[in-house]
Amino acid sequence: MIQGCKDYILYISPKGNIKCKLYSINDRIDDKALFHKGGQIQLLQFIIDVSNNSLVDEYLRYYTGVGKKVLASPEKDSEVIVMNPPNDLIINQYMDAVYILYALQLRYNFLSDTDIRQALILKLMNMEAFRFEYCPQEREAFIKLIRYLSVNWRYEYRISKKIYDYLEKCEHLSIYYDSILQFYGIMKDDFEESYHNSTYNENVISDLFWEYCYKYLKH
Repeated sequence: MIQGCKDYILYISPKGNIKCKLYSINDRIDDKALFHKGGQIQLLQFIIDVSNNSLVDEYLRYYTGVGKKVLASPEKDSEVIVMNPPNDLIINQYMDAVYILYALQLRYNFLSDTDIRQALILKLMNMEAFRFEYCPQEREAFIKLIRYLSVNWRYEYRISKKIYDYLEKCEHLSIYYDSILQFYGIMKDDFEESYHNSTYNENVISDLFWEYCYKYLKH
């Protein structure tokens, strides 16, 4: 859908004329050429209609070899199209810490403790500025995520449990102890063992979640 016209592409020709051409996702899947000659095209104001699940699944399989997920997950893989609205808070630099937060919360529900939660938020607020030098919005994003999980955990628990149960049935191959394997470790191993293994993939935000979850368990 381009500028409100479904299955049409509005483009500027080499001669500077504005033209409109019928071209759909199905055309791309069927390897239908957009133009007879080669060249590159930059699409602006590009909107994908994802209401048709079967079509989206086929489209993703065409480009990535992986279909649409049965359940959404925070996995950073090639099938996710990211469009960053300017007013949204996006977690990218410390994305691995999101796995740790969800896993520790799913296993131990440590954010249910008001004192622990408030102390964790205060610690985040007072962290050195250089920790967020390249991601200034992520401090606020984590604070809002923690507050959201504490208020909406009954709902998030059901969703997170379904995602975990689904991922357990899938094969995950990795050349190092990544955040997904850490997630599995937290869910299956005791706290001390999973915490010890966290040193293979650590960052300052993940360390913070480990620290306050430990305080909760020893509270």
